[in-house]
Amino acid sequence: MHGALERRRYDWHWHTAALYHALAPLNTFSHPLLPVFGVIPALAPGFFSAAVIAAEAAGMHLQKLASQPDDEIAQIVWSVASNQKPSAGLSDWDHLVEQGTTSYLTSRNDPAPVLPIHMAALSRIAVEKALPFNQSQLSNETITRFQNSIQKVITNPVLFTRYENRPQNIESGLWWLAGPPQKSDLPLADQVEMEIVKYLQKKPGQTQHDIEEYLYELFPGLFTPSRELVRICLQSYGDSSSSVPEHWQLRPQESPTSRRRDLAAVRSGLEALAAQIGMETQGENPVFWNDSQGVQVCCFFLMASGIISQYVLNEIPLPPSSCILVLPGSRANLVAYKTRRDPRIAKAMSLGWRFLKFRLLRQLLDRTNLTFEVFEEQLQTDPPHWEGESSQMSIFPAL
Repeated sequence: MHGALERRRYDWHWHTAALYHALAPLNTFSHPLLPVFGVIPALAPGFFSAAVIAAEAAGMHLQKLASQPDDEIAQIVWSVASNQKPSAGLSDWDHLVEQGTTSYLTSRNDPAPVLPIHMAALSRIAVEKALPFNQSQLSNETITRFQNSIQKVITNPVLFTRYENRPQNIESGLWWLAGPPQKSDLPLADQVEMEIVKYLQKKPGQTQHDIEEYLYELFPGLFTPSRELVRICLQSYGDSSSSVPEHWQLRPQESPTSRRRDLAAVRSGLEALAAQIGMETQGENPVFWNDSQGVQVCCFFLMASGIISQYVLNEIPLPPSSCILVLPGSRANLVAYKTRRDPRIAKAMSLGWRFLKFRLLRQLLDRTNLTFEVFEEQLQTDPPHWEGESSQMSIFPAL
């Protein structure tokens, strides 16, 4: 080992060549189109590139790819094809990288770190059979060429924007599509939240592992949700059974019927509160408060979920400082988590969005001589805040 390390020549180019020589015999000893399953632990952009490029040169064509963000592990299924022929030019990598990265971020609809973006780009090149497909085409410059291509594409400000204050390190921060925002599908985190709630409605009493297996089928490949996101969604909506620990079911107040009653009560409460401070209400959802001159003073968005992106990332009828999200207190930690993980939401919230929890609304209805100024002051007393892994679950669930 000392002699090997002393040479100091081991880099990703060397690793690619070593993996090629280890994988190439599969073409000799394997049946054509035999699926080969590979696991790449300690996942890093260079390691992933070395494995995929080496496998392609060895005649193993990438078929499927999956990644677990918590474990930093990639799983790959290759097909062995000794007579593989290229279908795309080896010089067209920039275009394929752009296609792979933009397609991945568009489908995810969430800013992402560079590793899955890197994997999406190289996977696109591999699927298009534009990687070196034999040893003669595999050179020491192959990985460098790909690294240069992806850096050129994702640092193009016309295509991508970056949320990070360390520009010298391309592997840090989160990346997102440049250009004006467009109304599109819900972000990945919101889709995961919706599916978890629907699953608990249909199959109460399941473990987090059971729920994760279900989610992995719905969100395959590079869209696999993190266990942290799954856990926080479960804590927001569910209770873990005391008789069978770690088995989750929806809280009684989280049933669709119960939440519909809550939303109706919230709207009635906003009408009563408006009357108390001399305002009039308008609309169902959103609900507007109008002053005596009929001018819209503020706007309330009523919701039972933590999917605030549908409002804060889209056009709204009033400035953000006049917009208020009305939601259950049990969504607070989930909303705070989404704000931390998505810089777009954090940026939107910094423009002045405020929250009104169901319980605070009930407390305000019990007050007398309430003014609009006091109402606005009260909105600042109980904003959503992030409680990480070390926090304890509350004894009494927030309603």
